[in-house]
Amino acid sequence: MKPHRPLTLLLFFITTMPAFAQVWSVKDLKDEVKRVAISPDSTVMLASVGSDVVAWRTADGKELWRAPIGADGAPRLGKRGFVGTNGYVLSLDEKVLAFTLADGKVHEVAKDIIVGFDTLFANTAVMNYKEQMLLIDTKTLKEFFRKAEVQSFRYDSAAHTMYVVSPHELTVINTETSTATSYKIEPEEIYGRARDKYFTFPGMVTLATDAGFYTYDAATGRKLSHVAH
Repeated sequence: MKPHRPLTLLLFFITTMPAFAQVWSVKDLKDEVKRVAISPDSTVMLASVGSDVVAWRTADGKELWRAPIGADGAPRLGKRGFVGTNGYVLSLDEKVLAFTLADGKVHEVAKDIIVGFDTLFANTAVMNYKEQMLLIDTKTLKEFFRKAEVQSFRYDSAAHTMYVVSPHELTVINTETSTATSYKIEPEEIYGRARDKYFTFPGMVTLATDAGFYTYDAATGRKLSHVAH
């Protein structure tokens, strides 16, 4: 058996201004570095080292914190888990963890759900897998909405609003305040994930179904009209 050799992690941190490029190294790492991710503001580097996630300050290579994520969690570290400059979310088995970038505090965001990081809308992180959806408030790193049978969703960037459709229910989400309001709706046969069959207008959302077009007031959930095919 070959003797164990401590590893050295060498980082070349290059900005758009070469004069401020940083070069530093971390010596004598006892475990393999599997994945590396840089925060959106380029101030923190995360790496899965063995069964831990470790954070370094990119300016000088100072280790900020480390937290255990297990051997199975290490390969799942990726650049898409950052939620702004506040935290990082990671899906492990049937739970979701969040790490505060400043101090490495670990938050158990959700359990009994299998999802992966999808995208970030304003102050709302979207995680989903197949028909499951989980939404996280990036300011508090807490779950504020989950749904098991999501048929489609659409985002109105100008209004910072998400519209989520599930059987018999329309949910309107303010992605700035991370709040969700759900309304009962009539359509039973929504055209799955075909977003061209799903229209939003200022204050209204129209769903195209086998029974025609249903338009709802996004603020109250009141049905405004139904036009049959």
